[in-house]
Amino acid sequence: MDDFANTRDIVKSILMSYGYQVDLAEDGLVAIEKASKIVYDAVITDVEMPNLDGFSLTSHLRQDERYRQIPVIIVTSREKAVDKRRGIQVGANAYIVKGAFDQNNLIETLQNVIG
Repeated sequence: MDDFANTRDIVKSILMSYGYQVDLAEDGLVAIEKASKIVYDAVITDVEMPNLDGFSLTSHLRQDERYRQIPVIIVTSREKAVDKRRGIQVGANAYIVKGAFDQNNLIETLQNVIG
C-alpha cells in the first residue's frame, strides 16, 4: 500500500472515531470534483497525491468563493521549511508533518481551525 493511501486510511479512522463524517478522494482531481458538488466543513490533504498535489488542490480551493474560509490542513512527509511556507502561502490553515503526526495533534489542529 502506498504512503498516501495508508495515511488516508489512518486519518479517516481517527476522524471517524471522534464522530466526524469523512469523505475520501483518492487524488487531487477527484477532491476538486467532490468539492465542486459539496461544501465540506474542512479539508485534510497530503501534498503528494496522484494527478494534482496538495499545494495545487489548496490553491484551487482558495480560488473558489465557497472555500475561501473553509479550513485546509496539510498532512505530509515534507518537513522542509520551504514546503511549510509554500503550504501556508497557498492557503493552508495548518501544516502537520507525518513524523510528528499523532491522533491528538490531528484532532486538536482540526478543532482549532474549525473553531
